[in-house]
Amino acid sequence: DPTLTTTMKSVGEAMAIGRNFTEALRKALRSIERKEAPFSWAGDRSDIDVAALLEEVRVPHDGRLRKVQQAMWAGASAVQLHEATAIDPWFLDQIALLNEVGDAVVAAPELTPELLRLAKRHGFSDRQIAKAKCTHEDDVRAERKQKGIIPTYRLVDTCAAEFEAYT
Repeated sequence: DPTLTTTMKSVGEAMAIGRNFTEALRKALRSIERKEAPFSWAGDRSDIDVAALLEEVRVPHDGRLRKVQQAMWAGASAVQLHEATAIDPWFLDQIALLNEVGDAVVAAPELTPELLRLAKRHGFSDRQIAKAKCTHEDDVRAERKQKGIIPTYRLVDTCAAEFEAYT
């Protein structure tokens, strides 16, 4: 039974670190390593049955978050989703923000440096940008590098500043 309750179940877990919630969430969803886990902006949203999704997300399950994103992308309001799921409105606003960024990537005639930085700031991988633009991941990566947008790695204080960290 995939319904999530107080009973412990193995549905996978993830930890991701980002500079904001949306970046960390996107990284966590990718780390689950299930193709249906990350959010998607592919396809025709008019084909999505919002009422059916609202009913489906009432019960917690391991694919619920993507269903919430899809319902919102197809037109469900944060109020409707809060009533159906009891998910805090702040988190629903963050999903709405990701939908706005996803829509901007899909609609853009070209990947400007500003748009690429925005997508990266919200945790979009090169593969996800490529899928949204119906192009190849290598092309997005090359364009990103050509525009000087390269990944950086920063020190993470795993000791919560309790004492000086060297790793």
